[in-house]
Amino acid sequence: MVMIIREMEIREEARTEGKSEGITEINALSSYLISENWLDDLWRATTDPAYQAKLLHEFSLLQSSKQNIKKKKRKPKESILLKLRPFRALLLS
Repeated sequence: MVMIIREMEIREEARTEGKSEGITEINALSSYLISENWLDDLWRATTDPAYQAKLLHEFSLLQSSKQNIKKKKRKPKESILLKLRPFRALLLS
């Protein structure tokens, strides 16, 4: 019985941690889109879960490439999002 209760507590902690991480990711993406003045993308991401998932994936790639650049101490490359910006409507529609 004690093991079952502890397992339930662990699952609840994991669920809470997952929610927190998700909120952090959404907030980071929203901040980035606002800072780049991509308000139309931010608005669409709030109403279209598939579009939001694609943006989160792109943002994740951007973040990991920034981390790799910092590790290698190279000049930052143009972000994936900036390169795809002109084609975003075609790619994500």
